[in-house]
Amino acid sequence: ARGGRRGARRHFVLQALGDWGRDAFAEDAAIVVTELATNAVIHAESRFTVSLTGAGDALRISVGDASPFAGAGPALQAAPGHGLSLVDTVSDAWDVQPLAGGKAIWAELRRP
Repeated sequence: ARGGRRGARRHFVLQALGDWGRDAFAEDAAIVVTELATNAVIHAESRFTVSLTGAGDALRISVGDASPFAGAGPALQAAPGHGLSLVDTVSDAWDVQPLAGGKAIWAELRRP
């Protein structure tokens, strides 16, 4: 999904999960997409994209933006009280992936 409206992206994710019969992911997925989209708007100051992939017991949510990834450092830290701290708490794994023209932050959720 493309765009810049955080609420619309959360709705997209929840609708897709419902369509896929994967409602068990809904609560944590809503937190992840909201926090990652908010970071894209506030810190990257760019439009963003949201993508979902799922297989077996895993769901990956990725939010891409136009801000370049400068490498390891404070930007990757999940500081208490910040969005990435919530993502870190509810996800099984997360990281930043450099992309041509920006970066993507992804989080993976697993359910039995």
